[in-house]
Amino acid sequence: MGYNKYSSIDTVFFERLDYYLLRMGFGICSWTFNAAPEYYKQGMELIKRVINKF
Repeated sequence: MGYNKYSSIDTVFFERLDYYLLRMGFGICSWTFNAAPEYYKQGMELIKRVINKF
């Protein structure tokens, strides 16, 4: 039952999850290199995790 009772998650979401995570990593890295170096590292780790899945 859980959340599905109130809100279902479309199966397409899970098919596109890697794309969403990769896009989020690029979004983080696009502005954080000089502004927030630690956050930039987190963005790079996210990108690496997604790429290494393939």
